[in-house]
Amino acid sequence: MDIIAQASDFGTDVLLPVATESQNIVDDYAATSFTLRRHPVALLREHLNNYQVSRADELGNIENEGFAKVTGIVTCRQRPMTAAGVTFITLEDESGFVNVVVWPGLGEKYRPIVRRAVLLGIVGHVQVSEGVIHLIASELVDLTHWLGSMCLSSRDFT
Repeated sequence: MDIIAQASDFGTDVLLPVATESQNIVDDYAATSFTLRRHPVALLREHLNNYQVSRADELGNIENEGFAKVTGIVTCRQRPMTAAGVTFITLEDESGFVNVVVWPGLGEKYRPIVRRAVLLGIVGHVQVSEGVIHLIASELVDLTHWLGSMCLSSRDFT
């Protein structure tokens, strides 16, 4: 019994700092490549709302050919040989997915961003065709640095 009493005496004045939500999310991605916590873009949403950046689930509320801004993690890049140089990018935010179309001229102008960005901001117009919503890009912004040390990867078919 003396051993138990002595063991309870040490360590009570040593408290480790509690990890923040964002640190836990970064650690989840580092360990397993996903998280059961909030989506990383959700942590940026308050800032994005200040700049009228839409969530994926809000694009359906924008009229066909209407202007939109979105930000998301790149989950897939495709540039099929049959698409005449068009690049298709899939972004993911806390509410869902955005299908982005990058025409060849814009793709060449923003080539490094199209090929390497992990967190991407897109400005463009909404196109609704047969119930499918696409965002036709007119400007791309690499926001990867906002993720800090978080390592993410996409599936690339380019």
